[in-house]
Amino acid sequence: MDTKQIAIQILRNLNNHSPRSYSGRGMSGQSCFAVTTDSLPSLMEDIFEQLESEISCQSDEVNDYSAATKYLLSSFTTDSMGYDTVVYWKRLQWDGKDEDED
Repeated sequence: MDTKQIAIQILRNLNNHSPRSYSGRGMSGQSCFAVTTDSLPSLMEDIFEQLESEISCQSDEVNDYSAATKYLLSSFTTDSMGYDTVVYWKRLQWDGKDEDED
């Protein structure tokens, strides 16, 4: 898998946050992966916990998972939604699947 595919896998498998589609500013109606959170640190913790879980199952791909995590942590954008924040990745195109379709 490439870095973006692994990043999407990590987001889809988060324990305490659910990915959703989002169309942010300047995206011309395109949808990308996003997560709504009331605590950015808790989202980062969730990403690291998922990374640990994935690496323990795929130890031969540690470098790929590290690159995906670096991508997730360095390329996100945020928008305020009142009490919550939406964290989104413009270059991770939403694939149109909702959580209940998996």
